[in-house]
Amino acid sequence: MKIIITIIFFFTSIYTVNAQKEGNIWYFGDRAGIDFNSGVAVADTNSEMFAREGCSTVCDANGNLLFYTDGVSVWDSTHAVMPNGDSLLGNSSSTQSALIVKKPKSNSIYYLFTVDVEAGPNGMVYSEVDMSLQGGLGDVNTNKNIPVATPVCEKITGIRHQNGVDVWIVVHRFNSNIFESYLLSALGLNLSPVITSIGGLINQFSHSIGNLKSSRDGSKLVVSNFSFYNTEVFDFDNATGMLSNAMSFKVLNPNVGMPYGVEFSPNGNLLYVSEYNFPFNIYQYNLLIGNQSAIVGSRILIGASQNNGAALQIAPDGKIYHSALGVDSLDVINNPNVLGVGCNFAPAAFFLGGRSTKFGLPNFINDIFNPTFLATNLCLGDSTQFSISANEVLDSVLWNFDDPASGVFNASKDTAALHLFS
Repeated sequence: MKIIITIIFFFTSIYTVNAQKEGNIWYFGDRAGIDFNSGVAVADTNSEMFAREGCSTVCDANGNLLFYTDGVSVWDSTHAVMPNGDSLLGNSSSTQSALIVKKPKSNSIYYLFTVDVEAGPNGMVYSEVDMSLQGGLGDVNTNKNIPVATPVCEKITGIRHQNGVDVWIVVHRFNSNIFESYLLSALGLNLSPVITSIGGLINQFSHSIGNLKSSRDGSKLVVSNFSFYNTEVFDFDNATGMLSNAMSFKVLNPNVGMPYGVEFSPNGNLLYVSEYNFPFNIYQYNLLIGNQSAIVGSRILIGASQNNGAALQIAPDGKIYHSALGVDSLDVINNPNVLGVGCNFAPAAFFLGGRSTKFGLPNFINDIFNPTFLATNLCLGDSTQFSISANEVLDSVLWNFDDPASGVFNASKDTAALHLFS
């Protein structure tokens, strides 16, 4: 993974970028959960949520649970439904019923986006969770079920803006080929979206089923269109919110299943797709091999799931987890950056401690598991120290200090780097 950052100068003693632990606790399925705070996945059986499909969770910067949701109800860190945290307009049978995004530059406000099932009339709406309410346990404030767009497919994702602060909220309109990108900033949600007409026409309810995901660097989007039997990949411009360069991975074969779960490898070079049909297979595509035809031709079976293919989700440990409907464990892709069967797909590898799966796994914004950057000694005349922390092994690091006057010292490839700003 190549990391390139631009440092913003502050006259403070410590500056951090990317809170690494906000996605460290997952709740999903039939009261199932995982805690990644120890550095390895540990089954967590504290959840009170039954989520057939879409769900989302969020922690604070230290990995402490804040709240979780199926798009209909919101549970706080004591696993009680928030007083105003019911009757949201998502649907737990919507593929990506919910997405939690912290409001940029806010210490307490989280946007909770929901999407209805099968292009239902509620469409995409948002509510605000204010963590300063209820003695710090949080509650949904008066901004509840605010309409944004309808009808939309069962898909929603969040992508960090190029500025490193704001977030694009991306959905797919139903009965169209339109993607809409809504910018969430410190001013709130801009209700005038960036519109891109691209890709296939989604005009049947069952076609609207399936996941929408971004690569961790925000440069690509992938969408699965369930009974349309196709997966589409696009370039994404996280400065403008526009999509381009559509590629359709529709394989015309009677043995091919309906794509549901999709996920990029951590380095963004490989794509994984789970299919809902017997056999319940997981496939890998090589996105670096060439044009659309070559990428489709690179399709390789990496393993068969224990049950109906469902959601795929990258995790803080750098692995990809797969939910197979109605079982007591998750499948795991242990080395997702590795091309071919060396990615090490392990069926039923993670036991859920007596809980069981459904179709969904938690939905997160694209950069929630990116490395954490730390800068210290920020006063003028001091040599500023930069360091990086990541759960997985990094291929390489490149620091860009945005200080051209320093000449050849304007960059470093060291994991821990020093720079005296001119």
